[in-house]
Amino acid sequence: MNYWIVQNGKSTGPFAMDELRNLGVTPKTLVWHKGLKDWTPAGEVPELNRTLFAGAQAVAGPQKNPYSRTTAVIVTIAIVAFIFSKGTFIKAFLNPFFYMLLPFAAVAIVHAIKTEKKWKQGQLDDCRSWSERTLTWLVVFCVAAIALFPFYAVATLLL
Repeated sequence: MNYWIVQNGKSTGPFAMDELRNLGVTPKTLVWHKGLKDWTPAGEVPELNRTLFAGAQAVAGPQKNPYSRTTAVIVTIAIVAFIFSKGTFIKAFLNPFFYMLLPFAAVAIVHAIKTEKKWKQGQLDDCRSWSERTLTWLVVFCVAAIALFPFYAVATLLL
C-alpha cells in the first residue's frame, strides 16, 4: 500500500512502508492512503501503528504527588502537641542549638515548596532539580546537627 505524508506543510508521496521508516515518520505525522477519508496521524492508522511504532511508548504526563499537605499538617501538629505536653516548648526556642540549625531547615523548606510548585505545573525536569536541591539541604541539616550536637551537649553539661 502507498502512503502520502505531510512534510513541512506539503503533502509528499507516495511512499512504501519501508520508505516511511527511513523518513522518520512519528505517530503525530499526518498520513493518507486510499481508503482513509482524511489526513490522519500515523499513530491512529492501525497498520502503521503496528509496524512503525510497535516499540514506541507513550510519554506519561505528570503523576499525582503521593504526599499530601494534610499529612504534613497532621505530623506538624503531632510534633507541636508532643513538645507542649512535655513542657519543653519554651526551652526549645531558648536553645541556641535550635537557632543554629534553623537556617538549614528554612532553606530546605523553601526548596520543597518550589519543588511542589514545579510538580503542579508539570515541569518534571525542574521538579527533579529542585527536589535534588531539597535533598542536599536536608543532608546539610542532618550533618550539621550531628556535627554540632557534641558541642551542644558539652556546653549544656558545663553551664
